[in-house]
Amino acid sequence: MKRKLTALLLSLAVLICGAAGITTIVAGAEETVGTAEIIGSVTGGDNGFVTEEEWETVYSHAMTGVNTSVIKFALVDKDLFLKAVLGDETNFDGKDRFGYEIKIGETSYSSQGHFENNNGAPVWETGGFDKVQSERYYDASLKAYVMYVGIDLGSDYGAGNAVTVTFTHNDATTADAAWGSGEATTFSGTLYLVSKPAVEYTYVVPMIEGALTASDWDKAEVYEMTPVAETEGATGTVSLIVAGKTLYFKVNVNDSTQIVPDANTDGSTNDRPSYSLTIGGKTQYQRGKYAVNWMVGDKGLGEPTLYEDSKGDGTYSITAAYDLGDLAVKGAWLTVDFSHADAQTAENGWADSITSYPHAIRFAHKLYLGEVTEKDPLEKDIEPEPEVPVDPDPTEGPENADLEIVITDLVSMPTESDWNNAETYDLIKLHGNSEGATGTVKVYTAAQNIFYRMTVTDSTTNYKADGIYVYLAGYDDEGNEVIYYEARGNYDMWLADKERLLGSPSLLTMSTTAENASGYGEGVYTFSQGFYIPDIYAVGGKVHLILKHRDSRRNSEAWADGDYFHTIYFDQVMTFGDAADTTVRPQDATEGFTVSAANVSYNKADICWNEVADADTYKIWLYKVNPEGSDEPYEYISNEGPIYSGDATYAETLNGLSATTDYAVQIIAYDENETVIACSVLVKFKTISKAEALQDSASDGASASDADSVEESSHASGCLGGVGAISVLALPLIASAFVVFKKKEN
Repeated sequence: MKRKLTALLLSLAVLICGAAGITTIVAGAEETVGTAEIIGSVTGGDNGFVTEEEWETVYSHAMTGVNTSVIKFALVDKDLFLKAVLGDETNFDGKDRFGYEIKIGETSYSSQGHFENNNGAPVWETGGFDKVQSERYYDASLKAYVMYVGIDLGSDYGAGNAVTVTFTHNDATTADAAWGSGEATTFSGTLYLVSKPAVEYTYVVPMIEGALTASDWDKAEVYEMTPVAETEGATGTVSLIVAGKTLYFKVNVNDSTQIVPDANTDGSTNDRPSYSLTIGGKTQYQRGKYAVNWMVGDKGLGEPTLYEDSKGDGTYSITAAYDLGDLAVKGAWLTVDFSHADAQTAENGWADSITSYPHAIRFAHKLYLGEVTEKDPLEKDIEPEPEVPVDPDPTEGPENADLEIVITDLVSMPTESDWNNAETYDLIKLHGNSEGATGTVKVYTAAQNIFYRMTVTDSTTNYKADGIYVYLAGYDDEGNEVIYYEARGNYDMWLADKERLLGSPSLLTMSTTAENASGYGEGVYTFSQGFYIPDIYAVGGKVHLILKHRDSRRNSEAWADGDYFHTIYFDQVMTFGDAADTTVRPQDATEGFTVSAANVSYNKADICWNEVADADTYKIWLYKVNPEGSDEPYEYISNEGPIYSGDATYAETLNGLSATTDYAVQIIAYDENETVIACSVLVKFKTISKAEALQDSASDGASASDADSVEESSHASGCLGGVGAISVLALPLIASAFVVFKKKEN
């Protein structure tokens, strides 16, 4: 049954009825073509895509089937674009399907997939054309999907060539429907290309000799930043110029909604600037906030030689410069993308995608240094994109079997040695017929923290396009799963939260061994993360962890919020193992390493030992001796140090001891890498009572009232072999203790 889409019908009627002829721009002149079978050429916008104003001028083809829908076609140079407005009242985006094929001669391009997640859902593509645009979203006001596709026809372009197009939208009307099973709305036809328009190249960046002056900016074009969508808000401009070997740019933005949320203690707004500069195969991509010195991203051109940004009353500005070095060549191609995302209320949080903001403006274009060239003189220095087979239709991946993992608990955060000795679990393919990265996962707990490490070997490394996904859940008393953390991002030290009931990570590292981290070359990623999870952790309890590596294999696969065709993953419900034994015990003694105690009083004692060969530092480990028959003979109190080597003998004073208490002390020697190289025998002693100390002080000639300020007498012999310089080592919880560590002698 055809659905009644009032708003859509009105808009589509205007589109269809108003297109009796189409206006195209051919060689700079307007001419009317009176047939629907011709694909008209337009000049395109700053980013090379058809603008919304141009889409209004081209012919609208009504689609046939259950829904009222239209499809349009246009050319920009040798790029073929289509726009489809697909009526759909029910909007089950994970069940609805699109599918299309575009064919010229023997070359074809086909694609099918889901609508969900705004481009993040799986899309399967085959064919010989490169895709230059892919956007799809649901417009609630129209009750329709809006979809844009652009492909580069390349050598298959030719005036008058026939283009065969089929397009299908399958509309699922219930939540339990199978994907692609819904009734269809289709378009099928043969269209013809017209001659391409002449392109007027005005995007030339002036090049001047010598240092830049204020008046030189008058030579630079001022480019308007245009809205990303049909919304209202900030406006802005961009200018660029090259002085000597240095590229300068200015961005000026007018924004009347510069709101500083209470949560932003640094006084920043949530408005988000970003810019991307690509030349000679190197990309500088930065995004962040205004006027708080926070910008992050890909630094292919290195650190800026100049960076100034400011926030005024209703204005922002950025002025920056980068040394291009040998890339500052006349005629070189410079691809730029400047944007300002406009947060218009205090609730509009900072986000990494401009589509998350109510309004955004942008200038994106290919520019030319000094003069226009048909061929980039730097192209010989650009590494070609690797040859990667086109993704086939996906098949079912391998079974995700329950590995019955019991997590090992450590005394403290895992060291590299711990990671090297950890049990490894393979990441498995999402689709059985995909090829690409491989990887493993390792997991530990320690002190009610969970730590996991994902290591991925990737032959097409691009740390801005390869994706990471993390999901961490616990269980409530009824056994229901509770999401404590869910995030996705890339290896550019960027993760965006979808859900978070946890504090800041107790561990977060990302690295890659690739020589060119964004060049689609070979490399190994390491992603480590950890969280304090007291509400989840319990010995014998359960935790659900999902880790994914979403493998971008070609330049056309930019970062997306969803699984890629080649995604590998780890998905396991694991059990917390027995808690680690955190008892600190003395270590086995090294033969010949002796230690002694001297000058034992009620609250302190001297600890003495001789130099150990190759020792760089020492620490004093103090234990209380437990009563005979106790489960543990010693109770750990503290360790003090480091005490640097350099003396033949050492005497260090322990203060803050308890009276009439049995103690044991061990000296540990470390090399310059802080590795244990020797452990002394235990020296045991018992402190005297305070009364004894006062009595001994009085017998030495001091009055009882002065006893606390008098050095107490010895109840043991002096240090062996002489006494070195003395350090006073404080024990924990003794507020008055004073700590001095012996400095290493140069």
